[in-house]
Order: sequence, then C-alpha cells, then structure tokens
Amino acid sequence: MLDPILDEGHSYIDPSRFTADRDASLAFPALPYLTLRIVAMACEHFVARYCISAVRPEHAAFYKRIFGSHQLGTERNFAELQFAMRLYAAEVPMIRNRVADRYPFFMSTSGERERLFADGATNIDPIAPTARLAHRLRLLDPDNN
Repeated sequence: MLDPILDEGHSYIDPSRFTADRDASLAFPALPYLTLRIVAMACEHFVARYCISAVRPEHAAFYKRIFGSHQLGTERNFAELQFAMRLYAAEVPMIRNRVADRYPFFMSTSGERERLFADGATNIDPIAPTARLAHRLRLLDPDNN
C-alpha cells in the first residue's frame, strides 16, 4: 500500500508506534494531542508528504476529524496483533494550514524542530513551549513555516 507513495518519490512519517497508556489518557485527555504534536513537528522538519497511521477501527474517527486522514486499503490484522487495523494517510501539504488554524498547539518554530531533529542531536536541552509563539508568528506572517 505504501509502495506507490515511495515510487512517486514522496516520504511519510509513521507515528503509529506512539501509544498512550489507557489510564494516563483518561487522567490526561490531552495526551494524544501532545504526543501528535511531535509528529506534526517531524512532518514539518523532514518535509514529509504524508503522515500515515495504522489504527484500530474505533480510533479512525479521531484521525479523520483531526487530520482529514483517508483510509488506504482494507482492514486487516498486522503481524502479531490480535485485532484488526486500518491504515490511514493524511497529505501534509493539504492539511497543514487547516490543522494549524484549528489546533494552534501543533505549531512549532523552526528552531524548536531543529533542536529536536537535527543530525547529531543527542543531548537535547529542555525546549521551551513554542506553540503559542509559533501561532503568534503565523498570525503576523501566514507564510512563515
């Protein structure tokens, strides 16, 4: 299912391995959003064309609503998992502005992304929250990435 994306020379980020503990998610409902902020940052930093997610069918509505993801292929079991999954993809250039407008906390500055993802970034200093700053900068310059 992903070969056509790669054959066209596109790249993708796959955050499907990020999971939140059920009890922690109940205690901190924003946890899935905070986890996906790092994914949004990676998509920007690595200029990924797609963000893909292999998710349980009951989680699909979240990815459709938040990212406008669409289903690729059919529902199936993967590897050793004992439950069915669906593969979804969101085209980052098509959703970036809509997601940033609706969920400004997904935004980040280029400096913050560089500190997290730059080659050789093994000792990461604490990073000040920049979503608010990135949102303000975007309001001043909508083309600012």
